[in-house]
Amino acid sequence: MIYNRMKPGRLALLPLVGASAIVASFVSSSCGTSPREKDTEIIIVRSETGTPNSDTNLTKTTEKSVQNGDSIPKEPLVPTEPIKKPTTDEKTVSFKLVNSSATETGIKFTIPYGIDPVFPAKHNGIANAASGQVVAREDLKNLSLIEASFSVPIIGLKTGDNSRDCHLLESLGIKYAGSVFPKEHACDKNNTLPTSGPNAVSFPTIDFNLTGFKITSENKSLDVSKPVVMSASADWTVHGVKRQENIAMTVARVDEKKVSVKSNFDFSIKNFEIIVKKAGPVGVADKVSVSLDLSFEQQ
Repeated sequence: MIYNRMKPGRLALLPLVGASAIVASFVSSSCGTSPREKDTEIIIVRSETGTPNSDTNLTKTTEKSVQNGDSIPKEPLVPTEPIKKPTTDEKTVSFKLVNSSATETGIKFTIPYGIDPVFPAKHNGIANAASGQVVAREDLKNLSLIEASFSVPIIGLKTGDNSRDCHLLESLGIKYAGSVFPKEHACDKNNTLPTSGPNAVSFPTIDFNLTGFKITSENKSLDVSKPVVMSASADWTVHGVKRQENIAMTVARVDEKKVSVKSNFDFSIKNFEIIVKKAGPVGVADKVSVSLDLSFEQQ
């Protein structure tokens, strides 16, 4: 409880109950004209356990008209303390995507094909070029991911057949309005597309941006040799269309300077308004499977 002296013979007794906040105002009333004086208004913020929070105790003074000119002491009846800012050893670190070999980025894909609705055969491919980074918060040697992003140039998607690779460029890169594709192929006899005009590539990259990481494994600490399973919100931009999907991934700190990201997921080509020209009755399935095995090195 708090005692406040207002005037001789007038003692205010305020019990502090278990409320989250109590505002005690002391105002002396009068019935005539009087000089000015200052009252003290004490604001005590209490925690749920009933213990005052010294970081938020406040004292302020306001002017009131009172009788006889007796003034209320201006000194704070509740001592105030400066707000204590937490200290932390956290810092932000960046990791750059590195290729696993001269022609391997760790990105693979599988495109099923056949006669709808049966697609028993598959085209397998890789991305031989990519760029990206992971941004993480480091706290006492542990990492927590903030953001991961990477970009894949579609000209680097290879399936082992030049004609098929050019047809892949048509589907993923051309803006269909005004182009001869998909009514007919835009690739020439050398399996290339023009560098300008309506049949040129308008969407040269596939872009991924991962945020909203949520750890789902029992291990919560991204420390060396301790993989963490998590989900992430992925913003994909493919063929100029941006969509958001949730994907699962396994992230591991290989050593003090390297991080690996692994994931397997499917995406719908229809969701990105992609058209793949059929070869007679043979077409591709809607779902394309993607496998990521990416390595990132600290900068």
